[in-house]
Amino acid sequence: MSLFKKTRRLATKLALLWAYLGGILLLVIVFLSTINAALFALNRFTVITFNQTLRGIVGYEEIVTLLIASSVMMFFPLCQLRNGHATVEIFSSLFPLFLKKVFHVISHVLFCFLAFFLALKTYQGMQESLADEVVSSILGLPQWPFYLPVILSLMLWGLSAALSIYQSSK
Repeated sequence: MSLFKKTRRLATKLALLWAYLGGILLLVIVFLSTINAALFALNRFTVITFNQTLRGIVGYEEIVTLLIASSVMMFFPLCQLRNGHATVEIFSSLFPLFLKKVFHVISHVLFCFLAFFLALKTYQGMQESLADEVVSSILGLPQWPFYLPVILSLMLWGLSAALSIYQSSK
């Protein structure tokens, strides 16, 4: 088996595992949202019946905001490896196969540069967040740890795009 095939197989396994972890984070977000919505609905009942108020989950918006950024980015590498990015079929169907291939290579190159550039900028943002000791306003959670899955996602996306460049250029 060639080095490319081994690397692609490993990248695909990592991307799949990473996407599963992103899915678990999304399920946590859905669970928290459901509980929070149920508490607000139950609040109507308790106010009318018992003259007592129920509060939603304290810091719910903060938790969801911090988790959603991480979870969404965790799907990008797998989408890249499976050519899951959007194309405009109405236009691309008019082009000959050779031109479609050229456009695929160009898009993979652009995605590769974009992913590594965003990884660098996100890493710099994490360093600033860590140096400034930025915390969320309600729960006081440090924000820098939530950058880590985003940076890892972007790095894996860049690797996936690089592998896609090689495969598309064949």
